[in-house]
Amino acid sequence: MSFAQRFFLTTFFCSLSPILFAQDRCSTVKYEELRKLQNPKKETKQQFEHWLKQKSLLKPMEANRTGQTQATYVIPVVVHIIHNGEAIGTGTNLSLAQIQSQIDVLNKDFHRMNSDAMLTPSAFLPLAGNIDVDFVLAKQSPTGAPSDGIRRVQGIQSSWSLNDNGIFKGLSYWPAEKYLNIWVVKFSNGNDLGYAQFPVSNLNGLQGSPDDRLTDGVAVSYTAFGSIDNGAFNLETKYNKGRTVTHEVGHFFGLHHIWGDENGCAGTDYVEDTPNQAGSYVNQCPTGTKTTCSSDDMYMNFMDYTNDACMNLFSKGQVGRVNIVMQNSPRRVSLLNATGAFDPLPVAFDASIEKIISPGTSSCGDAIEPSIQIQNLGTSNMTSVRVQLKVNNAIVATSDFSISLANLQFATIQFAPTLFNTSNLKFDFEILLVNGSADGRAFNNTASVTTTIPPLTGIPISENFTSLPATWKVHNPDNLITWSIYPTQSNGNALRLNSFDYSNLGAIDQVTTPVLDLTNVTFAYLKFDHAYEYYGAGFEERLRVLVSPICDFKNSPGILFDKSGLDLATTLTSSGSDFSPTASQWKTEIISLDQYLGKKIQIAFEGINAYGNNQFLDNIVVSTDRFTDLAILSLESPSPVSCNLTSTLTVQAKNMGTTTITSFQVQSVVNSQTINQTFSGISMPAGAEQVFFVKPVSLKAGLNTISFFLTNPNGGADANTTNNSLAVTRLINSASDLIPLRQNFENAFPDWSIISQGQQEKWTAASTNNGTSVAFTAFQNANTGEESWLVSPVMDFSKAFEASLFFDVSYANNFTGSEQLKILYSEDCGATFKSGLYSQSGFSLATVNSETAWTPTDTADWRKEYINLNTLAGKSDVRIAFVATTGNGNNLYLDNIEFFIDDNEEPLSIEESFSVYGNGNDLRITFNLAERQPVELRIYNSIGQLLLSNTLPETLNQTFYFDMGQQTNDIYIVKVQYGDTVKAVRVYLGH
Repeated sequence: MSFAQRFFLTTFFCSLSPILFAQDRCSTVKYEELRKLQNPKKETKQQFEHWLKQKSLLKPMEANRTGQTQATYVIPVVVHIIHNGEAIGTGTNLSLAQIQSQIDVLNKDFHRMNSDAMLTPSAFLPLAGNIDVDFVLAKQSPTGAPSDGIRRVQGIQSSWSLNDNGIFKGLSYWPAEKYLNIWVVKFSNGNDLGYAQFPVSNLNGLQGSPDDRLTDGVAVSYTAFGSIDNGAFNLETKYNKGRTVTHEVGHFFGLHHIWGDENGCAGTDYVEDTPNQAGSYVNQCPTGTKTTCSSDDMYMNFMDYTNDACMNLFSKGQVGRVNIVMQNSPRRVSLLNATGAFDPLPVAFDASIEKIISPGTSSCGDAIEPSIQIQNLGTSNMTSVRVQLKVNNAIVATSDFSISLANLQFATIQFAPTLFNTSNLKFDFEILLVNGSADGRAFNNTASVTTTIPPLTGIPISENFTSLPATWKVHNPDNLITWSIYPTQSNGNALRLNSFDYSNLGAIDQVTTPVLDLTNVTFAYLKFDHAYEYYGAGFEERLRVLVSPICDFKNSPGILFDKSGLDLATTLTSSGSDFSPTASQWKTEIISLDQYLGKKIQIAFEGINAYGNNQFLDNIVVSTDRFTDLAILSLESPSPVSCNLTSTLTVQAKNMGTTTITSFQVQSVVNSQTINQTFSGISMPAGAEQVFFVKPVSLKAGLNTISFFLTNPNGGADANTTNNSLAVTRLINSASDLIPLRQNFENAFPDWSIISQGQQEKWTAASTNNGTSVAFTAFQNANTGEESWLVSPVMDFSKAFEASLFFDVSYANNFTGSEQLKILYSEDCGATFKSGLYSQSGFSLATVNSETAWTPTDTADWRKEYINLNTLAGKSDVRIAFVATTGNGNNLYLDNIEFFIDDNEEPLSIEESFSVYGNGNDLRITFNLAERQPVELRIYNSIGQLLLSNTLPETLNQTFYFDMGQQTNDIYIVKVQYGDTVKAVRVYLGH
């Protein structure tokens, strides 16, 4: 996909999102599109509907005529509460009462016993149907253990998105052919309410991907699960009657949205008695008759998007469709009267394999100690159990274990450790006898797992990916884009994950090392290079580096590295272009492996896609070499522009070596003053970054040169001296000013400071259609990452209760790269600057596209930006910095920087010096003076009486309000005097 296409699509969806997705009442359509993307062979809607139509023709359902099922079905429900560690009944860990209230809603809505059925309009009463299904919380588990149908599991993250579907469902799952799984979670997008997995047909070859059964069910927000009709539960106001689950279970049984998921009248839900409808009634609770597509809308149908209180029926046609699905669709027909809906029958002797503890699906090749957890589901105490173990279909052991288990108690059964000589192993466990007798229920007596042993290699290893070695494995669960060899201009071949073209949001792709043998080493570390350019908010890739001493990354691996978005970025710019790194855009990470010494381990590099920009990996090393390398990264303070003549130098250093840094020396040269300092008693492990405070120094007004030299790390030589020095310039400018303030750059602006480091590009005055503007010339500047600061004087906001900033920006996106503009603020005269006001780059910053050197020539080439500065109101030492960073893109311009003492986003724009006008009882005067100055103001009534005489100090761009009270319905004369100018204006104020 080209950048231009990507730009259009991103802009298109963003522009529509307030309309289409203001509240995602249901994400089922998006979820099904994601399933299709992950499995291109997935059954299409057209194939499913053709199958359903044929089933309907072959076996007409009584429900099509009566709107009622022919028999009562009982469906077991398991509710998986994915919580955040709260006590039961608080937060995401919902109470039993709230869960039961949702089951009650389901039963009443499907049976049409809901109390609001009486609200169905008379025109639709003959069409209302009854789905005779009883939903019950499961009474027994898949192994036959008694159950309340609720599984409470603490999540591994605090919130979840649609892209995390497989992750949170994998935390707790019961077989989808035997249970209706409902996962209750906290969605990271607060607007998401729920989604369901649509049923499939039984057409040959179209059963869907194997993993579909592991995600089959309904996912619902914890804020929309349950009904306030049964208790004072904390639910969203519009969705507090449990209809989200009714709606999603409708999808689960094959119902579409009533309007057919197409805007206009072209959509269909494939049900004859639901009138054609132009769209959803999202976030609404209509009353009376609503008509679209030449018919009355059935907006109260459970498959519309209305608020919970406004839903009250399924149609007879929908009932017939659900019946066909329930009686024919895989994993739907098997739910009807499944054993999980009924209490388990008592059996004297019943041992159940609850789970396999060891091995997992992968092993590092050490001796494996097979073990299982069993449970006594029999009514008699269990004193012994005989278990048989097969490996690759050959009996390895048949052992009797003496135990003492009362009813429902658990025990662990372990077999002797065994070393296996093959890389693929299938372990089968089977319970043969309980207390010397046959087990009363055989269905829960077996369990199996297939284990893979990756290739083993010694260390050191060093991989620069000229090609992908056979011993390294790429895991690509969705069979789409994944890690692959890519030729870079800076590093030659490297591994790339092409997220720029990877639209499957949340997809996880891993590349794993062979098994690494650390059993006989006393020191080891991991070193790797990575590169990533941030695309923009909402498109934030993630990189995790995982380590497992059992070579199974599904079971609690260690996390060596975990960063995303801006934290992961290795460039100073964020871009909308297809990223490939230059030599300076790589970052090296060094991570100790000391905690895994004496073990065999495997390492996985895991990229998580966000449809943002590409990730690169290269030069992966695992070694036992020890070396010392201390690098100086940056001067943290003083900032590039401040007004403090005395300052403590603060530097950031990083341990790029493999040994812990305990001491070093630093030599600082400020202008011509040399300072030597020793740091000792510190502890910087490999890969750690730390800030150090050098002795205070005296600076001079104007430009200062500062140099640093790090020496003698740990009292010895540094293995890499190229990163031991740093030279910077710092500007001391104490110029101050008041607000309101305007800077249009038409004259000299000495109070504003411009600074860059070394020979890096600087803000400069430039001619544009606005007269004189300031420009950051980046076109054909291949030195990406160059940075220039444009810093305001120190401004006094102490008398302001509100404040805001406006400025004009013009930038042409060049597709080959992109510049970034950040606006920072300081509350301490520039000693420290903070981010958070503004950060735009690439297409989000651009006003036009151009592949030639850009200069604005028309008003349309500029965009006015607004920033609320209320957090700075009342502060006296405020500075604002406009920081531009090159990305080998195009030129960037600023003009008309203006500070207001209010936070009005749309102040009145006037061409003249001032404007007088009325608004109700208010008389208003808006000023637009060329420079800040005092204004004498007098207001007279129509008979010449002086009503107000005042001096307005420091007037520039303000709007003043005068409440005239009862002095209305009159003509007023407003006299304004500033400098040598005196003007009088008549204005009528009345109703």
